[in-house]
Amino acid sequence: MPLKETTPALRQLKGRHNLVGAEIGIYRGANAGFYLKELDIKLVSLIDPYVGYGNYSPVKVGLKHFEEAEKLAHEKLRNYERRIMWVKKKSSEAVKFIDDNSLDFIYIDGNHSHDSVAEDVTLYYPKLKMGGLLAGHDYDIETVRKAVDDFVIAQNLYLHKENGAGMAGKYDWWVWKEKRNG
Repeated sequence: MPLKETTPALRQLKGRHNLVGAEIGIYRGANAGFYLKELDIKLVSLIDPYVGYGNYSPVKVGLKHFEEAEKLAHEKLRNYERRIMWVKKKSSEAVKFIDDNSLDFIYIDGNHSHDSVAEDVTLYYPKLKMGGLLAGHDYDIETVRKAVDDFVIAQNLYLHKENGAGMAGKYDWWVWKEKRNG
């Protein structure tokens, strides 16, 4: 099956089976809808507190905006409910309930501040199985790029990046969890 709409990072999982993963930042569920349709997902934790931050504060966009986004996500993904665990928490809280070395992939598209992205990559990388995929969206945003680059350098990892088409529209980034020498 061709992977036409899934982000470039998640296309890397083509051919793998019974994937267990997590996505941070679900919003209206578009990305999850693509990979749940196109990949062999056994279970995915969809993590989003549906509360404001930065430019997305309830004061600026209205609390109803978050309620509507959450409702749309649940509607869009209703056919995949048996493969979804909804986690309505901030990523820094949700990570406590995920075992180390348990996930095949993590896709980060939540709060785009430097500190939040840096925290997410640092907290979630240990949750990956060896050979697992740590990935995210919006590498073209300076705060995201800086946090990802700093992490990749500190961990001595090889960074992949690709501009997505269609729904993705912006740069995806990804790294593979690798064994360390020494």
